[in-house]
Amino acid sequence: MARMVLPPEIPHQGYDLMLTLTNHESESLQAKLKNQPGLIARKEIRPADVLLVRAPQPDWFSARVSSGGTPACFLTSDQNKARLVMTNAPLSSLAATLENIFHKPVFDTSGMAGHYNLALQWDTRDQEFEEQRLVLAQLAQAGLELVPRNVPMETLIVEKDK
Repeated sequence: MARMVLPPEIPHQGYDLMLTLTNHESESLQAKLKNQPGLIARKEIRPADVLLVRAPQPDWFSARVSSGGTPACFLTSDQNKARLVMTNAPLSSLAATLENIFHKPVFDTSGMAGHYNLALQWDTRDQEFEEQRLVLAQLAQAGLELVPRNVPMETLIVEKDK
């Protein structure tokens, strides 16, 4: 799925998009945007800062192989603690959930197939940077790492129609 860049005059407060299609998601979104007066969309390859999930010691993380259950991966928090819980889910689900913490695309490049269980917990009273550092430390303890990269990435550019 392509990332999206909106024009500055469109509010960036956040939008919900539920994709129920099994393929051609970007094209479907492009077609929907064409129905919005004054907007056009096009695809473009742009460099993007991303994070790659890696398992430098696959045997260490393989101890977390799931024995089954309903697949889930989510974030939850209260006044003092935040938790990331993954049960019977692939590492690609973990990568998608980590995007909410690191505010950039995260991709699973571990090469580890299968479903895993993982639970991380950290103090929510810390600043955002500190929260990210705490999550990185807990991922390292679990046998995973996030590696920053700049890669070409398909981006959906939304512009005002001229």
